[in-house]
Amino acid sequence: MADTGRFRSGQIMRAVLEALEDGEVTPSRVVIDRVRAALPPTEYELGTYPSQPGVPRFDTLVRFKTIGPVKAGWLIKSKAGWQITDEGRAALT
Repeated sequence: MADTGRFRSGQIMRAVLEALEDGEVTPSRVVIDRVRAALPPTEYELGTYPSQPGVPRFDTLVRFKTIGPVKAGWLIKSKAGWQITDEGRAALT
């Protein structure tokens, strides 16, 4: 079974931060759409998990891969949406 490695995880995390560079609170669905446009999903990522039929694996991976940036203080998640922090902007440079 194919999986996402460290390199791909890094690509996803960077694409999330770049999608939020404007500093606005952005709904997670919009962020995921921006990441998908910037970083087309692989064949594996287009599939679904058995526990989540109908939900593209890519969407779940993007949400999961943001745990690290949140813990690092680069990203804030709330019910209103996701927002990059100053530390997140610094990490992009």
